[in-house]
Amino acid sequence: MRCRRFFSTNKTCEAACLPKWSIQVLHPLHISFVTLFFAWLHAGCIHHEPNIVPVEGRVLLDGKSIEGAAVLFHPPAGGRPAVGITDVKGTFVLTTKTKGDGAHLGMNTVAITKEGAATTIDIEDEGNNDFILVTPPHYASPERSGITIHVQPDMEPVVLNLTTP
Repeated sequence: MRCRRFFSTNKTCEAACLPKWSIQVLHPLHISFVTLFFAWLHAGCIHHEPNIVPVEGRVLLDGKSIEGAAVLFHPPAGGRPAVGITDVKGTFVLTTKTKGDGAHLGMNTVAITKEGAATTIDIEDEGNNDFILVTPPHYASPERSGITIHVQPDMEPVVLNLTTP
């Protein structure tokens, strides 16, 4: 029995022989076309959503940059919010699905929180970590923060000025 295998010449074998109608040998040019086709098909499947655009900005608390604050942009139609964490300079880049892709188009309500360690620790609750908000508590809620940002293509960096009461 003659065995027909891909990428090889016909050799005698006892197992895994392909039927007569199978391809005996693939030409290197065919392999290139098949590879290009699957690369093109894969690239077509990876696309950015048209309603998500890049958004970056800066958070200031009483005029000073705030590091480690979580910034959330909640989209107008619900769904997954865009999230960013501020760096030492208070700057952030929003992510909705893939790193740095941005936020949903339209009016987004914004929530901003920064937690710090509690100043007192109860010895009975030694294993528990208590946190206090560094940012004023009303900024933690997108409904109560009073911040709305109209996200649009090619927008300038957003500056979010928070104030303590």
